[in-house]
Amino acid sequence: MKKLLGILGALSTIASTGATVVACGTTPADKGGETSGDSLNLGQIDNIYTPTILAAIKAKNSKLDISKLEVFSYDSTSAKIVYKKGQAPSSAEAAFDVKFTIKPIEFSTQNTELVTNILAGKIDEAGEVDITTKVGDLTKEDISKKTIIDSIGRMNGTFLSEKDVEVSDVQEINGSLQVTVKSLNQDLLKGESVSFVINQDIKSETLFRNTDLGTIFLPKQIWDKKEEYFDGTNENIGSNTLVSYIYLFQNLGDRNPLFKYLAADIAEMGTAFAIVAGATKEVENNLFMDGAKINLSWNNDENSNALLSGLISNDAKDVSLQFKLAEENRMVFKNYWKEDSIKVSETAYKSKNKETISKEIYNQLNDEFKNAVSFDIFMRYTVLHFSETKPTIEMLPAGDYIYGLNASALLLLGSAITDEYKPAQEGEDGPGAFPGMIEPGPGYKFEVVK
Repeated sequence: MKKLLGILGALSTIASTGATVVACGTTPADKGGETSGDSLNLGQIDNIYTPTILAAIKAKNSKLDISKLEVFSYDSTSAKIVYKKGQAPSSAEAAFDVKFTIKPIEFSTQNTELVTNILAGKIDEAGEVDITTKVGDLTKEDISKKTIIDSIGRMNGTFLSEKDVEVSDVQEINGSLQVTVKSLNQDLLKGESVSFVINQDIKSETLFRNTDLGTIFLPKQIWDKKEEYFDGTNENIGSNTLVSYIYLFQNLGDRNPLFKYLAADIAEMGTAFAIVAGATKEVENNLFMDGAKINLSWNNDENSNALLSGLISNDAKDVSLQFKLAEENRMVFKNYWKEDSIKVSETAYKSKNKETISKEIYNQLNDEFKNAVSFDIFMRYTVLHFSETKPTIEMLPAGDYIYGLNASALLLLGSAITDEYKPAQEGEDGPGAFPGMIEPGPGYKFEVVK
């Protein structure tokens, strides 16, 4: 498969979180006088999008600077809030929980705000979304109910689990894949049942709900000339926009996990180039030093972007993104091993449980790493690749603490990535970024021991 999305650095990023958001597990405690007690109970909020949660925190804690915070994870009743790297006051804990109830959605076709064209995908043997199969190639038998539930929640600003809805089998009706969903929880979905259209006429703005991309870390050679890569009015920007969107796609996928469902579709040769070409047409209006615009329907026609034609709506709106640029200074994983190699017990490996395996790996890292990077963050920004001969752990892009870059991105970034920052490729050989290319799989190899 023509994995151009690998070049754009998004494949590993958009697989960085599973189909269901990790529920919170910390206990609210005093935060050095900034938040405590009732200030952590937000009451009813309109939706679970990051700006909404942060605004509700601000309303309860007027002295708190919410620009220093981000939502790490959430469920239907609580969210884990973390300080951005280097932003936590000395008197504050690095993370705290807030509680809330989500305003019920009018679950009816009469609700014109209800998003009923949703993305859904296939689940692999490890229980993760299969990012190797194009959405456009999925049959009704392939579609996972788990991804249907996840998408309905994310695209409509709520959090749903399998106990909240009853999902019918997927049916093909008039050339469309459709499913009927019945509400089992009136506190979240107020109504009876609604039909949803799957993988057709999706709008960009319903996929990219979280527009704050956080910090984009740039290697020194790009950082020193960052205006030529991110200032759309710079006369030297030219084809540098392709490099810029490598980094945008990394953070975009991390903040909006539904993007991973489109991995294989966008990976086809012309699709990603068509999207970036759309940004380049009016680059002075689409790319800035602290933001950018994106629209998956750019160049969405049968000539330049045929794979997304029908899948992405032609009347999708541009989405405005915000970010901060910084020079690369994150921790390189291999520099913090206690020993020369990483080992995982055979029992843990056979379980294929990410938390169990990751805990064994995390415990083999030195104190400097563990003091800076919590286990929760380590879990979020790593992915395991299972193999009989060369299992690996890959560092994902977009985090503030651990360095990560998709290996295929090197084809475009070239000498801008020094040896220290070249991503590990110690896995089994597999398809590369272009047709016919074979390259080692991503990540650091670990040894499975009895």
